[in-house]
Amino acid sequence: MNDAMGRILVPTDGSEESDAAFVAIMPLVRAYAPEVVVLYVFEDPDASFVPPARIAKACRALRSARVDAHLELRVGKPADQILEVAGGRKVDLIAISTHGRAGVGRLIWGSVAEAVLRRAELPVLVTRPGANEQPWKKI
Repeated sequence: MNDAMGRILVPTDGSEESDAAFVAIMPLVRAYAPEVVVLYVFEDPDASFVPPARIAKACRALRSARVDAHLELRVGKPADQILEVAGGRKVDLIAISTHGRAGVGRLIWGSVAEAVLRRAELPVLVTRPGANEQPWKKI
C-alpha cells in the first residue's frame, strides 16, 4: 500500500445518489490500493442498526474487486460522525456524494457534504449523482 493514499473514507446514506462516490474513488483504489472505510450513520438511536442493502452490496463489490473494504456503523449527526471517523481512523481522503439538491430542498434538508467540506481538515472529494469514472491526472 502506498503511503500517499492509505485510507479512504466513503460515507453513504445508501441512496443511489451516494453511489457516485464509489465510482469516483476507483482510479485511486487501482493506483494506491488503499483501505476503504464505508461509513453509514444512523441518525435515530433507536434504529434497528441494519444498514440499507445497497451499502452491503457496495462493500461486497469492493471486496470482490480485491479492495480492503469494510463497513463502519455509527449513531449521531452524519457530518459530525464523518469527521470523527476521519480523524480517528486517520484517513487520507473523504469521498462523499452530494444529492444535488438546490433551493428550498437544500435549505430544508441541509447538505451533509457541504458541512463536511467546510469543516474537514483533510482533502474531500465531492461528487454529484451520475458521475462517471474519470482517470485522474492530478490531485
